[in-house]
Amino acid sequence: MSHRFLYSNMIGASATIAASSAAAGFVGGAVPRVANGPGSVVFSGSYTGDGPEVYTAEIDSGGDVGAATFKWRKASTSGGGWEASGITTALTDIALEAGVNVRFLNGSSSPAFEAGDRWQATATRFRSPARVIDLDPATKWRSIAPPADPEFVAADLGSAQAPDAVILHGHNISSGATVKIQGGPVPQDYSADMDGAASGISIPDTGDLSFGDSATDSPFSVCGWIKMDTASNFAPMSKGSGAAREWHFGLLGDTGTKYELALYDDTGAVRLARMSDTTYAGDAGSWIFIAASYDGGGLSSGIKVYRGALTAAPVELAASDHNAGVYTAMHNQAQPATIGRVFSDDTRADGHAKDVRVYNKVLSLSEIQQIHAGTFTDAANLTGHWPLNEGTGTTAADSSGNGNDGALQSGDSWSTDAPSPVDETVTWAADTMHRYLTTSARSFRYWRLLASGDSGNADGYLEIAELFLGGYFEPAYGYEFGNVLGEEAFEEARETENRADKTILLNRGRTAALPYRHVTAAEKASFLAMFRAVKDTDAERSLPLFAHLDLNDADSVILATLAGPFAPVEEGPDDFAFELELRERIA
Repeated sequence: MSHRFLYSNMIGASATIAASSAAAGFVGGAVPRVANGPGSVVFSGSYTGDGPEVYTAEIDSGGDVGAATFKWRKASTSGGGWEASGITTALTDIALEAGVNVRFLNGSSSPAFEAGDRWQATATRFRSPARVIDLDPATKWRSIAPPADPEFVAADLGSAQAPDAVILHGHNISSGATVKIQGGPVPQDYSADMDGAASGISIPDTGDLSFGDSATDSPFSVCGWIKMDTASNFAPMSKGSGAAREWHFGLLGDTGTKYELALYDDTGAVRLARMSDTTYAGDAGSWIFIAASYDGGGLSSGIKVYRGALTAAPVELAASDHNAGVYTAMHNQAQPATIGRVFSDDTRADGHAKDVRVYNKVLSLSEIQQIHAGTFTDAANLTGHWPLNEGTGTTAADSSGNGNDGALQSGDSWSTDAPSPVDETVTWAADTMHRYLTTSARSFRYWRLLASGDSGNADGYLEIAELFLGGYFEPAYGYEFGNVLGEEAFEEARETENRADKTILLNRGRTAALPYRHVTAAEKASFLAMFRAVKDTDAERSLPLFAHLDLNDADSVILATLAGPFAPVEEGPDDFAFELELRERIA
């Protein structure tokens, strides 16, 4: 028999959690706090915020509806200030934020409102994606009905971390669904899906993406993730149109299946280019990371092309010149840039793109490998960055800070397909599913739990109470065979400060007492670290942990709290004994 203890959840208070869809909350009725005038206020909407919030609307200029103005704030508004003021009242809904609306009604006399009249309403979302790690049934994540397919809950851990296991507890996912745990170097939410016919994300003309002035060039680099449905003429990025072209990059070249960076001198007939010696038609259907750089020197020897895969770091590709005419420099054309399309012709990408970037410098191989791994943080020379992670709408936002947002075309859509070096299936089990991860290199910042094939869920939605992504330790030896399991009463008599007996209800189930003997100092330290990690001293309580009491019994995974102190007894040199007591927590 072997025990494992999972107590270090990497999805903590600092993690950002998002869901592909979640049931909206609701907005309560307006409660008057100061009402000198006869007018009234109605709050409404489907609240989409992450936690409960109190909204206040206050009249700052009196009069009837249409003349009176108001201001509003939230309980969380910093400094007790106002989010906005001087807003004209209206009989129709006025959007505040997060799905909350407010409208105003005249009363039996005029003026309907006086300055200082104030109303409040509470907005709440019991099933919030931001609280998916909280077991409280009132805050568990719940998707919309019917659920999207596929459906996911994604987490940004803030930094690259390598979990050992995932546990999904308190769910209603049906047995026919496929559940995966995925992790990668870029957000595990969405990618842009281009149909190869009417696709191409258009970015308005900007000098940030031009690197020539007709006389000389300047350095730049371009990179991104692609997954090609058709591995030919796939351009993740180009600048210019028709004869007024500047540069293009992608799987292009003389056969349409070689990776190439090409620069143009104010015409399609004069170019400076390097393309890979190898054809890559076999890259179809897989996520590939590609990059290229140009040193600005006006020679093809200054162009380099790179390629990597999900689990293979980028390397420089052997390449040859693909020049034409006598090249001097690129021209700064008044033409848009495009993701997924070459200039103004019909060479359009068929497949996915993700995390496309442009830098106004030459990226080194080491820097390209860091971008591939998701560890590169130098944004000083980043002139354009399109994560392609919106998942909704027609805007592809530029996160570089330069404001070069792109616009999706009719052939573009959002997909939940993302580059995930960790992609492991979680075996279905009722109530609690778990998987010990086997991918050897799995240190990533972005993770998600993906469920597909469950759109016909009988409940009409997917629900998760607890998502645990973290590390474990397993004692190598020293524990006695067998576990002592007993039933714990749900009521217990406690003595109050005035020595009166009081019956309290306990959120506990089975008690598991695990005797350990002949434990080394190192293992004693591991158990002590567990005790320290799950003690919330500020709240004076023990945080939950998962214990796998028998690795051969899937049902022995329990959500538990520590039931007693950690008091090892030294039996000899580097030799300790103690009894670990766990109390199972009821969902």
